[in-house]
Amino acid sequence: MPAAYQGVAMFTKRKIFSLILLIFLLILFPSGGCSQASHGNPEAIEGVLNLTQAQLEEGFVNLDGQWEFYWHELLYPLELSKANIKSDDFINVPGSWNGHILNEEKLTGKGYATYRLTINADENGKLSLKIPRIFTSYKLWANKELIASAGTLGDSRDAMTPQYLPQVAFFEAQQGENEILIQVSNFYHRS
Repeated sequence: MPAAYQGVAMFTKRKIFSLILLIFLLILFPSGGCSQASHGNPEAIEGVLNLTQAQLEEGFVNLDGQWEFYWHELLYPLELSKANIKSDDFINVPGSWNGHILNEEKLTGKGYATYRLTINADENGKLSLKIPRIFTSYKLWANKELIASAGTLGDSRDAMTPQYLPQVAFFEAQQGENEILIQVSNFYHRS
């Protein structure tokens, strides 16, 4: 999944704040289990990342830490909110699902999953997600709005098509909870 995250930028009336959420970078290039936040950045714990305006003013915030993880499920934001679903499985980002233990089995690079992160912000603003090179397929939602996608998702090699498409996607953040949801499928690359 999220190979990492690359970014969020927040704009206010007085200042332009940039915040890069490294979302996918390490899906294909994991950094050896590096789940610690760098440079004093906050770290997501059990699918929640708390951000303050002061952290946004610093420029960049990584989305490192524990993301909710739904293996072999391509869930949509409305499905999760209507059913009030909350995963009890978490995966460290940056990283890949290779080697993740689920139901006493070690996952390989092939499969599909949904990742979710809740970001708590203390004010409204415009955010941007910089999505670097990814060699798989994905759909990315922010606050239930589809803001980016690449390739065709599927539950098998025949059903999915990977696509290389770096991009930047924008969304409106709200004071309080904001949801980032990513569906990913991979049957072409080893991680």
